[in-house]
Amino acid sequence: MHDVGTPTRVVGLAGSLRKASYSRATLLGIRDNLPAAAKLEICDLQLSLYNEDKDGADTPDDVRMFRNAIGVSDGVVIVTPEYNHGIPGVLKNALDWASRPYGRSVLIDKPVLVACLHRWRAGAGPGQREASLDPGPHPGRTTSRHRRRR
Repeated sequence: MHDVGTPTRVVGLAGSLRKASYSRATLLGIRDNLPAAAKLEICDLQLSLYNEDKDGADTPDDVRMFRNAIGVSDGVVIVTPEYNHGIPGVLKNALDWASRPYGRSVLIDKPVLVACLHRWRAGAGPGQREASLDPGPHPGRTTSRHRRRR
């Protein structure tokens, strides 16, 4: 439970790099409608490609800032399109950086909300499952909902 005087800080991850993407627009809509006691920071996912050889003393600065933003947040909101029945590579790369090093991930016990956007009638099932972080190597506590249109 949060102290009433402490603002809630949430990190938003848009699974699309396009400036006018629906994912980014959704996060902006959430951010602009939060109560004053809550803040949403939308992270830039144009990170270096994950390379275990660079994960340590040589971790790129953009990755350090990304991990720090998640680490000091109270939760994560992921809004993503589905590409080829899965999540976009840019989001997968960001989750790879966030979920490592093993046992010290900034996602450990972090609440994560996932919204997967899809324009097809069948919905976004595969992308939603892949982005849900559970089960698998991503230690976040995921809340997600997938509804098929009828």
